Parts: sequence; structure tokens; C-alpha cells
Amino acid sequence: MSEKDKDAAAKAEFTKMLGTRTGGAYIPPARLRAMQAEAAKDKTSPEYQRMSWDALRKSINGMINKVCLESVFPDVS
Repeated sequence: MSEKDKDAAAKAEFTKMLGTRTGGAYIPPARLRAMQAEAAKDKTSPEYQRMSWDALRKSINGMINKVCLESVFPDVS
């Protein structure tokens, strides 16, 4: 398999994973890192934009969960 074929296969696999719901499909950590590294090569690609959006969404949700937990249970930090 040539380098060009490997890149095309990785991009196709990542695109397929974008169609699934977040958290729906298990991706082994090594494969996920490889797919993220491939997508990060082009910061204008939809794959990279999706990864950035998911990271931002998770960060915001984590902050909201922390604030909500602290307002309900003031003793929890």
C-alpha cells in the first residue's frame, strides 16, 4: 500500500467515524491518535474542525457540570 493509499484510507475511516454519534463507536486509543494526527495536518479540513468542536464542547460541558454540582452540593469541590 502506498503512502497516498494509506492517507486516503485513514481519511475515509475518519470520515466514517464522523457520521456516528459521539461516544457511540469505540476506537482503540492508538488508532484514535493516528486518526487525529492525520486530521491535524490540514487545519481547514472538516475532520479537524469536528475534532476542535468536540474538544470545545466537552470542555464547556465539564465546566457546566462542575458549576451545577457545586451549586447543588456546596460542600463538593
